[in-house]
Amino acid sequence: VFSNCSDLPKLGARLHYTYDASNSSLSIAFTAAPAAGGAWVAYAINPTSTGMVGSQALMALKLANGSVFAKTYNIMGYHSIVESKLSFEVWDLTAEASNDAMTIFASLKVPEKATSLNQVWQVGGAVIGNRPSIHPLETENRASIFRTYTAEVLLLFLFSIVNANVKGQLEIFILNPLLSPCDVIACQEI
Repeated sequence: VFSNCSDLPKLGARLHYTYDASNSSLSIAFTAAPAAGGAWVAYAINPTSTGMVGSQALMALKLANGSVFAKTYNIMGYHSIVESKLSFEVWDLTAEASNDAMTIFASLKVPEKATSLNQVWQVGGAVIGNRPSIHPLETENRASIFRTYTAEVLLLFLFSIVNANVKGQLEIFILNPLLSPCDVIACQEI
């Protein structure tokens, strides 16, 4: 059970999350349907920039035999994805598939004094062996990265605002850890 949830503006993605101020961690469940004929979904944080390049990604991949697993990737470039540890701590990383959707579960350490987190998400094509192939370049896929969205309220366990920047990544601004959003929005349980 997560404290909060939000429909992300593109690709039919949904993020459930709980922010724990005591250890500056974010527990997430990211859910999306893979691209048509596809077999992976990804949720990433870019600690250094606002685009895909430099993102530290959590990916759920579905193999040809139907098994689903989660891995971490450093997105070094548009055609360079490297399976590796991320620049921030990740634990309890798992993935599952059901009802034509895939979900990534994880907890991750966020910088204690961070004023924002640049988030990136994507749904992908095939998995070749155990590696993801490039995601489709359809409007929805491109819009999750390159489109401007209006500001919307997205609640982290204590309080935050999400503001999509001009490239489409969500920035989470932690405003006041003393405010509780629990009465404002009801989230579905996963």
